[in-house]
Amino acid sequence: MSDQWLDRELCYMRTPLEERKIVEERLLHDPKTHAVEGKGYSWKQTPDEIEILLSTKLSTPLEAKAAKVIIRPSHLSVTHKGESLFDDDLWEQIRPDESTWTIEGECLVVQLQKLPLEPPERNNWPRCGRSEPHKYEKEHRAKLARREERHRLREEAAALAEAAETEEVEQSETEGDEHSCSETQDGYLVAPELQKRTEDLALQPGMPRRRAAAAVTTGTQAERERLRRECENREEAQWKQGTKE
Repeated sequence: MSDQWLDRELCYMRTPLEERKIVEERLLHDPKTHAVEGKGYSWKQTPDEIEILLSTKLSTPLEAKAAKVIIRPSHLSVTHKGESLFDDDLWEQIRPDESTWTIEGECLVVQLQKLPLEPPERNNWPRCGRSEPHKYEKEHRAKLARREERHRLREEAAALAEAAETEEVEQSETEGDEHSCSETQDGYLVAPELQKRTEDLALQPGMPRRRAAAAVTTGTQAERERLRRECENREEAQWKQGTKE
């Protein structure tokens, strides 16, 4: 049992180191081949060199002689029959004397030897030519788009929840007002019914209006006072809960 506990603890201790190694590996090495959109070429790299593949139709030695490749410490120019295939400043300096170019099938391949830099992360170029977009530009834009979409969905959900809460509060206040003015409890008549009953009694023959009002209001004053207090207590409770301004 103790051996299992030690193995588990060692695994937990080793995990941050393994994650750090993975991050360092990503910073130092780039195994992908990056196609530059709209440029007609792709490139890949190691910590020591960078390889550029330009799509051409140099399938014969005679056509290969028509290609002109100029390699400088910080600039590369490739032309073929007056057509520019690559003409840009490089991201970092290279060693021109140790760099070469060859023909492989229908591709012209330029191999550039990097000049070692410190810290080592600088040997992992984010782009080949300085006018290119970042090698992970497309992934970065997609990530930002997903983030904005999640933010928009959260805002819509919050707005819907707020609207539903507001509607619920308004509905509860409306129901409270109707309860205080329109309900009949324990056989007692409240305001609308009192008015209608008074009018009905006043229409009876020989019933003076003052007497009719007195007949209706007798015994209901206490009930109306009780309903008034209940309404005030309800409004005070709503205000304390923050549902009523």
